[in-house]
Amino acid sequence: MKRRAQRGQALVLVAVVLPVLTALLLGALDVALRWLDLARVEDALRQAARSGALEFRYAPLAANRVTLDEPRVIAAAEGTLVTNLTGIISLAETPAATAARLELTLLPAGGSCPQAVGASQGPTLCAALRPRLTGPLGIGYWEPQVVAAEAIDIAQE
Repeated sequence: MKRRAQRGQALVLVAVVLPVLTALLLGALDVALRWLDLARVEDALRQAARSGALEFRYAPLAANRVTLDEPRVIAAAEGTLVTNLTGIISLAETPAATAARLELTLLPAGGSCPQAVGASQGPTLCAALRPRLTGPLGIGYWEPQVVAAEAIDIAQE
């Protein structure tokens, strides 16, 4: 008994499998872009902490008379953060609204910032942020905790 070849069978298989593979590929690409945007937010926060740390007056800090109430420290950190958050696609709000939620903490005696890796021997400026990012494939939102620490060099003055 001879079997007749079924013409077009491979075409049907490709028509079924190709959209599934395309959807998986595009989903993986979108998730990767979200993680890249999170890395950019972390980098922006580290730069903001560094900008804030550079704005401290070192004489009062060395004399243990400094607080985080200095408006120029906060303004420098927030300004740097807004500049570096500009262009991040998955931010669900404006860079200025995200920077307004920046939390800065001063550790005059050094130590470790909450949820940060490592400890500093000298004065440290801790920065924490919960940016609101759109979820993968545009579904929902997520707010990861991002933390950065920057040592304040009191030997600069």
